Amino acid sequence: MSQPPRYFALRASVSGLVETSRRTGTWVCHPNAQKKLTDAAAAGATVVLVWFFRSGTASATNVFCGYGRMTSGPVPALKAHVPWDAPGSLGDPFAVEWLCHIEVPIEEVATALQTPSLGSLKDATELEPALALQIG
Repeated sequence: MSQPPRYFALRASVSGLVETSRRTGTWVCHPNAQKKLTDAAAAGATVVLVWFFRSGTASATNVFCGYGRMTSGPVPALKAHVPWDAPGSLGDPFAVEWLCHIEVPIEEVATALQTPSLGSLKDATELEPALALQIG
């Protein structure tokens, strides 16, 4: 029996990762984050991903980038075909389907939802379904 969907925040910390993901239909994250996602999928849940970008500049901009779903587990063979930065510290890429892509300052999203902590989410933080549905 399939479980209800589970929602996870994903953080892009390097400029261009979101565009690379949209272009290639893949995503990669640190091994601990990847384990959370693959465990949820293995338990039978649809894994819905909510992407955020945080620039590393002094004025650190947080942007909501969109959402999608995980469509495969890790695929090591994809590593050779996807130009991810820092490959040694990352897990294996997995397939994703982007369902919505929009760039909105996270402060606007947080204000609309009355949830000021959105900007401080860590990679692969599980989101409450009600909050995730409001974001999307």
